[in-house]
Amino acid sequence: MSKMNLALLSDEVVDTEVSDEAATAAVTEVAEGPDADLAAMDDAAGDIEAAGAVIDEADATTEVLDQVGDKLEEAEKDGGLTAPAAEAIRICLEHMGARLGIPAPASLAAEGFASKSNRARTTRLARESVGEWAKKIWDMLVKAYEKVKEFVIKWFKNFFDGATKLKNRAEKLKKAAEAKVTAGAKVDAKDAKIVNPAYGTTLTTGGKVASARMIAAILMVYKSDNQSKKAEEAIQFSCDSVEEMLGVIDKPDEFKNLVKDLLNSYEALPVIKPRGKKLDANVTYHHLGNGKVVDSLGDWWMYLQIPKTGETIDRLQGIKVIAARDESNGVSINTAMVAANPAEVVDIADACSEVSDQLTENKNLVADFGKNIDSIISALKRAKGNYEGDAKDRVSLIAKAAKVTNAIMVKGSIMRDNHYLRTANAAITYGAESLNKAKAS
Repeated sequence: MSKMNLALLSDEVVDTEVSDEAATAAVTEVAEGPDADLAAMDDAAGDIEAAGAVIDEADATTEVLDQVGDKLEEAEKDGGLTAPAAEAIRICLEHMGARLGIPAPASLAAEGFASKSNRARTTRLARESVGEWAKKIWDMLVKAYEKVKEFVIKWFKNFFDGATKLKNRAEKLKKAAEAKVTAGAKVDAKDAKIVNPAYGTTLTTGGKVASARMIAAILMVYKSDNQSKKAEEAIQFSCDSVEEMLGVIDKPDEFKNLVKDLLNSYEALPVIKPRGKKLDANVTYHHLGNGKVVDSLGDWWMYLQIPKTGETIDRLQGIKVIAARDESNGVSINTAMVAANPAEVVDIADACSEVSDQLTENKNLVADFGKNIDSIISALKRAKGNYEGDAKDRVSLIAKAAKVTNAIMVKGSIMRDNHYLRTANAAITYGAESLNKAKAS
């Protein structure tokens, strides 16, 4: 593919009347993708994922610390830890601390447990020390969510720039394609292959290269999927639930009912069966949209994975948010595509324009996401003060609910829109390269 000019990504208006010759020259420029915007989005998305990894690590660590605290409490009642047991716990905590960059408590040094007469006292001190250490992990959680907010705002800025340029590219591609249609230009079947397209794996579905009609059809489904706002509704309900759970932290029965309501809200999302994926019979798959996405360009899926059985609290803790490409589809980047005819390119351009319109309507999400993350941060700060006694498990569950909420925000909305924008841009590049092969007879 030749190198293209970025000029066509400006707000310049293309003349309504375009000759076939001018269209042929223009499509070379239209084929240039908004690489700078996508790269900036990738950087911000990488930062969001990194902050999310810290959240996952901190959450897993607090879960282990809860178990360690329970063991220490039991051991204290039984006369205290033995030196070998204390050493085993110390090594475990040092390992976790190293991964988080926080020094482990020094109160579990084996020599402190050598004497039977001191074991109960040193075990109590160790338990208290582990509790304080857990609160440091909570502080790390809060800082990670603050980073998520910072990076989300940065991502959205680049995203909306990219969505606006997508609209410009779509309009220019449509005018060029219409000119080709008017000129009677067609793609010769003998020269229809586009060999080794850089977007080859992006425009596939069900393990096969998508046809031009399929590309346009799926892009229109993306538009209606984005329009449904179900993911945003799930996010808002999750944030509200985190706040309500905090309000009944000392009321186990009410707390349990809220957890049940939250799980029910996730299970109410449309059930799907991701194509090309080996399905787990022990979980249900729920689409973070309107449920119409049966096919996905690039075989890229976004869904909640919810355990079918178990206690309500355990099932909530077991929820996973997936946003990834199915790598088993068997399509390589070297797979050739068949060029679309100009009339099909018009349909692709229209679909991309519709996607752009829908994506740019999501600007209100920036403020909403900021408020929702602030809500999570506030809840975690307040929950930290209740991280003790019988309420400790419920506080930990609030952190779990916050993590699921954050994952839905990042993977259910941000990564979804990132995928839609990237796919639509790939479709425009495919359309432009197709037009380059369309010749008037």
